[in-house]
Amino acid sequence: DASWAPYLAAFVPGINAVRMILVGAGILKNDAMVKAMSRHGDY
Repeated sequence: DASWAPYLAAFVPGINAVRMILVGAGILKNDAMVKAMSRHGDY
């Protein structure tokens, strides 16, 4: 029985979303992530 599969499938994108929120809020610093998400790279 794989009733836990949907939760496992949502775990990785959920962690990535939390990381993006923390970087956007300035709690974490990750210049590579900001440059990858920025349209112009002028953050």
